[in-house]
Amino acid sequence: MTATLLEQTRVFHEDIERLEKAAVDCLLENAKTHRDLVFQTHFVNKCLEKIIDRSKQLELIYGDSDGLRKRGDQLYLWTGVRPL
Repeated sequence: MTATLLEQTRVFHEDIERLEKAAVDCLLENAKTHRDLVFQTHFVNKCLEKIIDRSKQLELIYGDSDGLRKRGDQLYLWTGVRPL
């Protein structure tokens, strides 16, 4: 588990970028057989599902329904130290 919401959001954004790149790289390869095409389709679908999942998690963090993000930012502004 990551230490702060800031670190957690950074990890989610990096995951999304990595998954996007993996999907694009897969789609750029020519599928030579029907089996390759099916594999390619399934792989891209899994990447998209994971991107959607990470995006939903980011939406929850940025929505800040529990106020943790705001309190963490305020603490940082007052002390200069990010909370754990």
